[in-house]
Amino acid sequence: MIINYGASAPISVSPHGHMSGVSRIFLIVKGNTDTNIEGETDSAAIASLVNAFSAPVYLWTLAEKRAFLLLGVLFRWNPSMGPILQDQLIMMTGLDLGLKFKSRSPNALRALTVAITRKYSIPLSAVGNAHERSYRFSTPSLRESVRCYMKMPRSEKIFPYLTKELHQARIRRDW
Repeated sequence: MIINYGASAPISVSPHGHMSGVSRIFLIVKGNTDTNIEGETDSAAIASLVNAFSAPVYLWTLAEKRAFLLLGVLFRWNPSMGPILQDQLIMMTGLDLGLKFKSRSPNALRALTVAITRKYSIPLSAVGNAHERSYRFSTPSLRESVRCYMKMPRSEKIFPYLTKELHQARIRRDW
C-alpha cells in the first residue's frame, strides 16, 4: 500500500501496516501528528497533554499525578486480555490511599474520569455496574493519541517514577 502525506515521494507500507525505518523517520521529521500507522491520532489531545503535564513532576498536584497514572494504565492495558475493572484501576492509581472508607474509591474514580474529560478533553467511557464497571477510551484515536504522548521520552520516565512513588506510599502506610 502506498501512502502520500504531501511528501515528495510516497511512503510504502506493507499489508500488515509495517513501514521502513526511513519512512518512520520521515513522518517524525515532517512532524505529522494527525495520522499514525497504528491508527488515527488527535493532535489537539496530544497538545493538551503536553501542555497539562509540562511542569516538573514535583509541582504536580495529587489529582494530576492520578490522572497521569490513569491515562498511562488505560493506554498500556491490552483489551484482548479482558476488560480492566474499576477495582483494578483504583489500586493502580492509588485512589484507595488516604480514604477512610473504601466505598468512596469508586466515586473518586468517577470524579477523576470526569476531570480528565473536562480538563484534558479526553473522554473516557465506562461500561457496566458496580464491581463489573470497566473504563476505556471513548475512541481508538484517543487511545492512540495518549499512546503517542506516553511514548515521548519525558513521559516514559514519569510513569515508572509515579508508580514507584505510589509503591513507596503503600509501604509507608503498610498497605
